[in-house]
Amino acid sequence: MGNEKSQGIQVDGFLFQDRALAEKAQRELAGIRYIKGKTNMSRPKMVLQVYDKIIEQKLCETPIGIGYLRDLQEYLQTNPSIDKAAIQPIPIEEIIRQDFVSTKEQEESKRSAGFWISLAGNLILLLLVVGMFAITLSSKLPTILDYKEKLLDEYASWEQELNQRERAVQAKERELGIEP
Repeated sequence: MGNEKSQGIQVDGFLFQDRALAEKAQRELAGIRYIKGKTNMSRPKMVLQVYDKIIEQKLCETPIGIGYLRDLQEYLQTNPSIDKAAIQPIPIEEIIRQDFVSTKEQEESKRSAGFWISLAGNLILLLLVVGMFAITLSSKLPTILDYKEKLLDEYASWEQELNQRERAVQAKERELGIEP
């Protein structure tokens, strides 16, 4: 099929990035070789008929086929026995335009998909950060920021509770007549 390189597939001096388009170009090249073998180039009216048939049947849609059509067109335009108005322009078919457009759309689609994935990831991270702050603010457990203060407050409340219990025990001992 031509030389296949890491950056594409080469067919008759053209480098194709798309395998399907390269295979189509290979088929067109075989058809062009067949037509060249069967066409008598010394008969311009016959060449014009072949040219018109190729365009009508859309046999040449890749750069290889379009190049061949261009060669035929130039031959016909330089031949005085052919009316220039009878020579149709070469239509650039949708396959090439679609290939270009679809490549551009794919790039835009990838960028768009990347944007939405990035946006979703950022929103998830933002929600996680907000959630962590909410948990930190509502938690009664000490954090590293206020650990010392909460610990001192807890010890103070234990000390106050112990003092109240000790006074209650002393009051009960006095009531029962027990001396410490």
